[in-house]
This record gives sequence, C-alpha cells and structure tokens, in this order.
Amino acid sequence: MIVQQENGVQARDLIPAPFNARSGVHEYGGGEYLIVDDKVFFTHFADHRIYRASLADPKQQPTALTSEGPYRYANAVFDSLGQRLICVLEDHSAADSPPENRLVGIHIATGLVETLVSGDDFYAAPVLSPDGSQLAFFSWNQPSMPWESTSLWVMDLSRQTDALPRCLAGAGLGDPNSAICHPRWAANGMLYFASDVSGWWNLFRWDGHDDIVAVWVDDAEYGVAHWQFGHDTYGFRDNGDIIAIRASGGRESLVTLSLDARGIATGAKPLTLPFDHFDHVSVFEDHLLVVAGSPTHSSCILDVAIDTGQWTVLQRSQGESPSLELISAPQTVTFPTSDEQIAHGFYYPPHNTDFAAPKGTTPPLLVFLHGGPTSSTTPELDVRKQFWTSRGFAILDINYRGSTGYGRA
Repeated sequence: MIVQQENGVQARDLIPAPFNARSGVHEYGGGEYLIVDDKVFFTHFADHRIYRASLADPKQQPTALTSEGPYRYANAVFDSLGQRLICVLEDHSAADSPPENRLVGIHIATGLVETLVSGDDFYAAPVLSPDGSQLAFFSWNQPSMPWESTSLWVMDLSRQTDALPRCLAGAGLGDPNSAICHPRWAANGMLYFASDVSGWWNLFRWDGHDDIVAVWVDDAEYGVAHWQFGHDTYGFRDNGDIIAIRASGGRESLVTLSLDARGIATGAKPLTLPFDHFDHVSVFEDHLLVVAGSPTHSSCILDVAIDTGQWTVLQRSQGESPSLELISAPQTVTFPTSDEQIAHGFYYPPHNTDFAAPKGTTPPLLVFLHGGPTSSTTPELDVRKQFWTSRGFAILDINYRGSTGYGRA
C-alpha cells in the first residue's frame, strides 16, 4: 500500500484494494510510486502497468496510464517541462533472451512511451536538475554487478533532437573498478553522487562543466549496493548542507556535511540519535524523515528536527519493544577468514535476568547468515533473535566477506 500521514491526522491508504504498489524491475523492484501535485503514479504489481490515483479522493478508482504489455516500470521522476514521467522500463517481449532495459519518457496526457536512452544492460536512478534541463542516471553492463562497475551519465533535455548522454565517470570513461550510485542534484545545479573509487563509497560532486571532486574523504560508506530502486542515503537542507548516512564497522549514524561555495564539505557534524541503522533519507526544510532502528528499537519512521535533534516516531514496524531486561545487546566481533582476510558480525549472548546457566557450561550457538552476495546484517532489534537469547541460546549474526558497509575491498 501507499500510505499518507499528516500531522495530527490518522494515516490513510492512498490506493484502494486490490491495487498493489510494487515494482518488479530487476526482480527486486523498489521505486514504485511518485507523487505529482494532486496525483500519485504507481506501478501495480499484478500487471506491471503504471496507474494514476487521486490524492484528494483515495476511494476513486485508479486509471491506467500505460497500456498492457510485457513491460515493467520503476523509479519515475516528473519532467515538468515535457509533462512526462521519466523512468526505467524493462521489456520482457523476447521470450528467448534476457529482458531489455531502457530509460523512457511517458507522457501523462496520452500515455505515449518514447525511448530516451538505451544500449546498456541496466539503468537506474534517473534524476532531474532543478531547472529540468539535465537528466542524470547511472548504468552498468553484464557481467558486472552495480556494486562492481557502473557509469554515471548526464543528458541535456533542452535539446530537441540528437541529445546524447555524456559519461561523467566510471566504466564509460575507462575506469571499470569503481561503482557509482545515488546521483542527486543540489538546488544550485551541482550534481552529487557516491563513488567507491577511493575504496569507500564517498560523496563526489560535478560542477556542471568538467570539475569532479570529492566532497568529503572518509574511510566509511555513504552509499549502499544497488539492489532496489529508491534508496536515498543523503539529502540536502535549504542552506545547502547535506544530511547523510555514514556506515562504519557495521553500524550507521547520521552526519551533517557543511558545504562551502565550491560544494565541498568543510566538516562533518554527527547528528546524535539513539539509533544505529538508517535508510531512506528525506530532508524537508529543517526536518528529516528517515527509517531507523537500533538494538532496542525495531524499524520505525522518524521525524527529526535537525537543529535540535529532537525526534518523534511516526510509525513502527512492530508494537512496543520488549522489556530492556530481556534484550540481548549485540557485540561487534571480527574474526579471520580465508585469504588472510577479516570477516565481521554481531554476537548476541544469552540474556534473561530471571535465569542463569550452570557454572562451567557454554551456551548452544546459532549462526545466522544474511542473503548475499552483498547486503549486510545490522544490530537493529529483531524479536526472532531475542526469542532465542532469552531462552539460553547465543547467536552469531555474520557479515561475511562481500557484505556492504566495510569498503570496496
């Protein structure tokens, strides 16, 4: 479902049953809806078509924008100059070959679909400059995965014909050993993105001409492996500062990067909150909306006043957390693995204040493995783990080699 919540107003569904806002592009989906004025455009999972629904009257039946066919759509942005949605289209027409990806424009008045960019195997994250004249996105080709080798592109939409994308960084410029993701335009027209060319997903910026420089150099991750569309790891304040997720050692924090006139950070100030897992950053005026979790809080949506650090839980993924007396706090551990490398994880000791194990005994150990080859486990409260630790079991939740959050190496 797509849900709307306003201050002091109970949350409401924006699309009626049986509509299911979910994308199947790249199989993992994401980026399934977009709000434009008083309309919400979304991909319906049953037929993969884009529909439009009314924000003013959620009970009104959504109407199809795109026609039936073997097509899937994701990650739309609104091109106000062209009155169209620009998004990723995945074409499943050929039964005996892999799906074809391309960037398309879908005119909202007619549903006409026109191809803007094609040729690479995969596309993601189309974003428009503040004046709508420039489109940025990234792409990659088999056999590379998007955390191995990608290309960053920008395309001039102000040209009526023969507008070809220009490669700014990555594989398209002969650098196959960097992964670029999360492009975002600042209000001043500078393009920001995450690149791991240094060994870590740090933020860089392009000034609109030829100058690409690092915004902030840090042995930490400011991006995540691209599996799903729509993951925003940073956002801009009205004063130009960046609020970003910083990942280090398997734990995450929020920082404010203060920028100078060149768009380069002069410092990083932690935004202190009692959470250490974050996702989906959205900045509006002096507020931050973010999904957050911690060893004592299951995933929730926070509204954070950036200047004061005061926060309010808007929605929880679960009910109230269990008693702190029953929660086993995860301990960060590292251990040697093959090829003289180091693997990471979180160890949860048995914990129940009402019981104690016999002296001289060791607890049974459950070993957890997250889905691969990237992703990562986090110390966020998981009541399934606490079920076992409160009953005398220990847990080792492993971030094996390949897990996101520990650098490219």
